[in-house]
Amino acid sequence: MNKKLTLLASLGAVILTGGSVLAGTPTYDKAPQMTQPLPECGPWFSGISGGAWWVQDYDVSIPLVFAGDVELQFETGFGINITPIGYRLSDTFSLSLETGYYEAETDGATIGGVGFPLTDGQLRIAPAVLNANFNFPVSDTISLYLTAGGGVAYRDLDFQSGFVFPGATFHDSGWNAIAQAKAGVSFEVAPCHFLAVGYRYQHIFSSPDDIQGHSAEVSYTFHW
Repeated sequence: MNKKLTLLASLGAVILTGGSVLAGTPTYDKAPQMTQPLPECGPWFSGISGGAWWVQDYDVSIPLVFAGDVELQFETGFGINITPIGYRLSDTFSLSLETGYYEAETDGATIGGVGFPLTDGQLRIAPAVLNANFNFPVSDTISLYLTAGGGVAYRDLDFQSGFVFPGATFHDSGWNAIAQAKAGVSFEVAPCHFLAVGYRYQHIFSSPDDIQGHSAEVSYTFHW
């Protein structure tokens, strides 16, 4: 009888000890590590953007041909911009260099309140701008942005008169100061890769009338 009691006591001790060990290591409730944290984006970035470009009507001077200014109208054009380099100073502020190319066909001219057709006319703009960019996060992947910039732009305009001065060709070009502003919304579609849609306003300080352009654009930016 004593041997049986001793055996039962030993078995109970083993069971209690094993239960305590298992209770102290509840490995069954630990979730496996299936994902890794997203990589942190570096401070540098580059990008490209493009879209439709609308030029407001503006006046040009045609010396020795017409004693006054000629108001030009333009068809919808296009614009492409490249940001070769940019740098984030904080999560909400960055600086960037930007260059691009814009082109729109002439649609007609108004002289003395009377409209006339133009043929083979184009306005081309090549800006180089330093931008200050402000970023306002809405969620982990969505941000609003606002940009202000300034620099220089090369302006090139040429067209042929289709009615008033048949066959006459006009050309005007030169460097001018430019200011611009952008606003839109940005989406992080992959770690450090962003797509954005937005609006851009450009003001080129030319003579005798300033050139104003408006763009609806899509952009892609990569942070590294």
